[in-house]
Amino acid sequence: MARRLMGGNVVNGYTIVRFLSSGAMATSYEAMAKDGRRVFFKQYKSPSPTVPWYGAFKRQQGELKKRVTTSPVKGFCYDLVDFFEAEAGGRCYFQVFEFVDRSDGGDLGDLIKKVREHSGEVTWEQRLVLTRKLVAGIRSLHAAKIVHCDLKPGNVLLIRDESIAAKYNLKLIDMDFSILADKRAAWDGTDTGYVGSPNYFSPEHLRGKPPTPASDVFTLALILYELLAEGHPYASEEPEEYARAVTSHRAKPARLGGSLPPPLSNEKLTATLFACLDPDAARRPSADDLLATLNPTHVPSGLGKAGSPPPLPAPRPPAPASPSPTTPSPSPTPAASPDCLLRLVGPDGREVRIAVSTKIGKRLLQAVGNDAKFFDEEQFSLERIAGDSWVIVARAGTTNQTLLNGTAVAGKARLRDGDVLSVGNEVRRISVLPLTVRIGPGESSR
Repeated sequence: MARRLMGGNVVNGYTIVRFLSSGAMATSYEAMAKDGRRVFFKQYKSPSPTVPWYGAFKRQQGELKKRVTTSPVKGFCYDLVDFFEAEAGGRCYFQVFEFVDRSDGGDLGDLIKKVREHSGEVTWEQRLVLTRKLVAGIRSLHAAKIVHCDLKPGNVLLIRDESIAAKYNLKLIDMDFSILADKRAAWDGTDTGYVGSPNYFSPEHLRGKPPTPASDVFTLALILYELLAEGHPYASEEPEEYARAVTSHRAKPARLGGSLPPPLSNEKLTATLFACLDPDAARRPSADDLLATLNPTHVPSGLGKAGSPPPLPAPRPPAPASPSPTTPSPSPTPAASPDCLLRLVGPDGREVRIAVSTKIGKRLLQAVGNDAKFFDEEQFSLERIAGDSWVIVARAGTTNQTLLNGTAVAGKARLRDGDVLSVGNEVRRISVLPLTVRIGPGESSR
């Protein structure tokens, strides 16, 4: 029988520092990796190697890790460092994650409580920026064809950063029992149900059906009612009462705690949030639609839709970005065809568009996010080469490294659609303002 680990125990090169918590599925510890990094170390009770779907679960974890690390959602999730099977009083499955210290900023539940009890400590602008970040994160998750399944305020960790408008960055956690939207879960058809939490179950959870992206959208709307409006519309200590309220769509339209800046509309956001709580998954807007109601430059693509939600007013399409007047213009290039347009899409969906070889720095990227200040005046160049191809040319001696998919760029590198550019430090695993590269026509030109 598997045993609880003790401080000083070493498993597969990881040294246990202290016990953190124990639940029905796993026991968690703080541990130290060989390179001295603090890590979050998880010892699984279920599945054990004797469970019939254990092998499929391990393959699912590998695919989850691949999808997170090779897509923009990487910037919104904590990192899965390692997973393996080892002996601990019996064969056990282990996973190792980056360590995010809750004492640094707490979680979104702590902030929501502060909004309720000490409203003056959290401004409306902070709440709105955090909302955009969270919705952009869920949109990216769904773009990677991942369903979180257990969204709740406690699974959104906050990392304090006074240099940004929100005062916090956020990371989604507890994704080991998330599922792949395009594949059956390893445990589907067994007695093991899908993860979820009381007061945050979607209608699909309540019906015993596999969660979908629309299920995440339902739970996300509950969280946004708490963060932006008067509170959770269905909170109840009685599971049956919660289920009745959910399935009968008893929620009232949210009364927002502030005004959205023009051209955004409180009425449109209120209507969208209410539609997200529709018991019929096919009628819910997608996370992409929700982001469009929060960001006037975001054009919804229909990404992650479960069906055809109620029609929403179309947002204004973004204007093409121009190089800063203080940035020297590159040599003229032939007019670009729509197929070789390059877009840099920020974490909340704002973007700049590049049609010719251009020097990229903080001034140009101000339109994408406040974290552009961590870029130098000239951080790197984007150069159009033959056909519809682009390369990045990193400038030497910048304050922060230029990162391509988390790896420092030295010299020139070919860009592909879906790559992620940022600045930071590869060794310290710091990545700021992830910009997703999109090559080809924008949504509005298709």
